[in-house]
Amino acid sequence: MKYYPNIAVILINASDYFADTPLEGWYLRGKWRTSPYKTEHFSDYIRILTLHKGGGMYMDLDFVTLKNLDPKIFHDFVPLEDKGLLTGSSFHFHRDHPIIRKMMIYLASSYHPDEWTYSGPAMFQSIVLKYCHKFLPKPTHPSFLCPGVKIMPKRYLYPYKFADWKELFQNDIKDGEEKTSKSYAVHLYNKLSKNEPVIVGSKQIYSRIARVHCPLTYAHAVDSF
Repeated sequence: MKYYPNIAVILINASDYFADTPLEGWYLRGKWRTSPYKTEHFSDYIRILTLHKGGGMYMDLDFVTLKNLDPKIFHDFVPLEDKGLLTGSSFHFHRDHPIIRKMMIYLASSYHPDEWTYSGPAMFQSIVLKYCHKFLPKPTHPSFLCPGVKIMPKRYLYPYKFADWKELFQNDIKDGEEKTSKSYAVHLYNKLSKNEPVIVGSKQIYSRIARVHCPLTYAHAVDSF
């Protein structure tokens, strides 16, 4: 990557990647290939498999990072997103963390191809709370739900609610600055917002964020993208 030395693109052979893992049977049976959510479900499975193999942090591609993710903060965490719900669109766990092992067992034993969130947010919510034997708190700062599992406050990665995604394409500068001032990243909810135009040079919240934090991409954009 000429302009991004901290990014590496790695190609994998999926059948080899799933081989000799608890999720190999799910992959080989191929029921996911006929699911209306096959891309989402494949992503759900391979992200858990990847953390099982090596640990680390996962983030969906529809995030814009606003500042460095401090590894002391963003370690062994699951985030709050909207309405007090956990999500699998960003998280970190070290290799062989018991939460990841439990998720692997869950995904290997149960698959619902017609349910979009079954192997994503619904799974995270269920397994994390059962593992910690607790109800979900509403923290204002990163706090441990139980030993080895940190809850990340909503404002750190999800300053905009799922239902309020259209605000990202409005021109409210003050509101945008207030909502993102203490955030490390902004989630753009691409499934909903992918057809919304981003006007280059405008005062749209997303346009201004992209101009500052994605300057190379923004510089190559035309009137809208």
